[in-house]
Order: sequence, then C-alpha cells, then structure tokens
Amino acid sequence: MAYRVVLFLTCWLTLWTGAGACVGYLLFGTLGTGTVSGFVVAVLSTFLWPWIMPQSIDNWMDGLAPQH
Repeated sequence: MAYRVVLFLTCWLTLWTGAGACVGYLLFGTLGTGTVSGFVVAVLSTFLWPWIMPQSIDNWMDGLAPQH
C-alpha cells in the first residue's frame, strides 16, 4: 500500500511545483521562477493532508475498499 502514498505524493509535489513555475513565469517572464516556491508550498501543505484531503483518497491510499 505504500506505493499509493508515494504515487500520490509524487503527483502532489509535481502539481504544486508546476503551478509555482507557471505563476512565476506569468509574473516575471522567466522560466523556472517560482519553482522553488511551488515546491516549498507543496512540502508544507503535506502537513494539511488530514484536513484537506477527501476521505476517498485517504481510503485509497490506505488500501481500504470504497464505502458507499
């Protein structure tokens, strides 16, 4: 089941790092600006997972069957 957590974390970090790079590019016009900031936001926001993550994703990462 640990591979699911790693998969989700990888997607999470990639999404926020990419978003930071896009925002930095739009604001400053240079590619790569904002990437570090996006990565820092991604790492710090992992501590908020228990409050912002839907229960279905949490159950999937734990390997639990979907609950209806």
